[in-house]
Amino acid sequence: MRVSESNAVFELVRRIEARSGTRIAAGLRAAVRVARVMPGMRERARIVLVGLALGTRRVRRPLAVYLRGPSGRHRFLLPDVAALRVLEEVFCNGEYAITLPQPPARVIDLGSNVGATILYFTWQFPGCEVVGVEPSPSLFKVLEANVGGLPNVRLVNAAVSASTEPVTFFEGLESWQGSTMGSAWVDEEHAVTVAAVQLDDLIGEAGADLLKIDIEGGEFDVLPATTRLRDVVSVFGEIHADPDDERTRALLALFDGYDVTSTPPTPGATLWRTMFSAVRDARALQPSAGATQAP
Repeated sequence: MRVSESNAVFELVRRIEARSGTRIAAGLRAAVRVARVMPGMRERARIVLVGLALGTRRVRRPLAVYLRGPSGRHRFLLPDVAALRVLEEVFCNGEYAITLPQPPARVIDLGSNVGATILYFTWQFPGCEVVGVEPSPSLFKVLEANVGGLPNVRLVNAAVSASTEPVTFFEGLESWQGSTMGSAWVDEEHAVTVAAVQLDDLIGEAGADLLKIDIEGGEFDVLPATTRLRDVVSVFGEIHADPDDERTRALLALFDGYDVTSTPPTPGATLWRTMFSAVRDARALQPSAGATQAP
């Protein structure tokens, strides 16, 4: 299909979407992009069909796709179009592909969602230990099914917090929107109480070579509260505020001594998130405790 024909198809689907309240166009577009980077005709076809089905918003259970990587064929459950778009962000857009000073032996993934980033880390860094943290009770079941059986992966069903007191968690209207903070994107009428874990306890004596953070605004409490940030070699993820927001600048200022890059401000526009990475200079690094341990 030529590009012009493909665009015409998407435009037709968007018009149907506008009338029916579905997300077929978003599901199809994300599915096509993910399928293109995955080998295997059957796997590609299934990804596209699942994207279409999830886009109808009539599916009441997660649907399985099959992804192929260095470890072979991997079954991966998707609860909605948002989860498919996370796959797109990770495997197509390269959102978490950053240059590291050394291959990580220990990775902490805050806001693991349904496991796309964990799968990416285990494929990119074979043998590394990954600690995944996800507070959503419903998503955690999908997370366990997707990556809980992978070697060296440990999953924690808790919210990362500044304290160990249980916290209120709001399930999102879509799978990537759940948060410990109320907003228009969460279901505030169906809040649940979940366990909390402090970042210091996750980092522990072993330290971490890589910390990924995407916790829907919780970073404003969690990062300033940690006393072990210097035990982390590289940090990257999302700050849920505009690049020019005071809160964003305050968080980035915590990474003194790191090489920090972040989304630049956009004149005349307010962005809802800032992507950032903070990497310590390789010349200043001593081997981390995590790097000296067998995976």
